[in-house]
Amino acid sequence: MGLDQYAGTMRTKTYEYKTPEGDKKVDEYQMAGPFEWRKHARLQEFMNQLYMKRNNIEHKWESDELGDGETVWNPVSWSTIELSEEDIDELEKAANNHYSGYFCDGGFFWGHEIQESQAEYYKDKDLEFVEFARKALADGETVIYECSW
Repeated sequence: MGLDQYAGTMRTKTYEYKTPEGDKKVDEYQMAGPFEWRKHARLQEFMNQLYMKRNNIEHKWESDELGDGETVWNPVSWSTIELSEEDIDELEKAANNHYSGYFCDGGFFWGHEIQESQAEYYKDKDLEFVEFARKALADGETVIYECSW
């Protein structure tokens, strides 16, 4: 379990597998691609702040009441955001500045304990995505970011 992140343009992904009976199956689904990250907490924090700003959300944490009366707190839930040219410009600045201002307190599942090393590890990929996104937007495509945890 943990944070999985995808970005790019909508693409058809194909998943081939065999059923327990030995039949070959092929499933197709739509998702953002071709970029993928795993537990890149500061990128997630960047996107989370962008999502909150766009949707006028003031509080990052939302409560969830468990059946036994206990309350747990989770980051605001969302899965997809469309990115603009301005968003990509801000992302480039953030990546080049080691995502200063985007400290993640999203917890273990987001990889907050390795966020500094992940920001460094993924920097080249982040900047590659920036260039991809600029070209895609210039070509009239929609650029999106998706996440799940």
